[in-house]
Amino acid sequence: MPSNKSQENSAYALVIDTAFETCQIALLHGVQIIAEDRAASGGQHDRVLASMTQKLFATQNITLADIEKIIVTIGPGRFTGLRVGIAFARGLALVHKTSLVGVLTTDAILWDMNAAHPDRKNKTVLVAVKRGESFVECRDQKTGIISVPDFELAERIRQIDDVLVAGVLSPFAADLLPSLGVAVASITEPSLEAIAALGLAASQGDVVRPYYAAN
Repeated sequence: MPSNKSQENSAYALVIDTAFETCQIALLHGVQIIAEDRAASGGQHDRVLASMTQKLFATQNITLADIEKIIVTIGPGRFTGLRVGIAFARGLALVHKTSLVGVLTTDAILWDMNAAHPDRKNKTVLVAVKRGESFVECRDQKTGIISVPDFELAERIRQIDDVLVAGVLSPFAADLLPSLGVAVASITEPSLEAIAALGLAASQGDVVRPYYAAN
């Protein structure tokens, strides 16, 4: 079992994702995930996140003092889940002045799509954020994350040739996309590998806050 004594020449990092239904965390040593845990908490991540983290540390015989970077998803996602994960990550980072970075869930899902479907150029992520509206991010387009109401979604998707869609779909989008002949990838939340890769590449910048807005 890995420990801080046998691997003292590499840094540890903690990954936290509470953006959607599943609460998931991982411990990195260097660039490798050495331990991970998930809980289908139904969005009630505040009930399981602290105990999951403590257990993960215990299995690897490390403490918070060994963590040099904390990576947390900042959204788009569920309001309550994002607040739980970010508040927890901020609290841990404050104790030892640990580096803290945020990762957009749409960027992480696009990372997963690129890994699973490297030959597909036009990839789009949908994240249902509230009734009648989704956040949309398209690879190879410079619009960033945009807010699209349901009544405009079909026209927006039709503008992208041979598009592959993934993400957290609303019931409306789940019915709409097949009717448009749009391929849907079986990626419904960001992977820990994607969040870790993006977080390790990021440097600490602005204060980590939940992402609630779009163009």
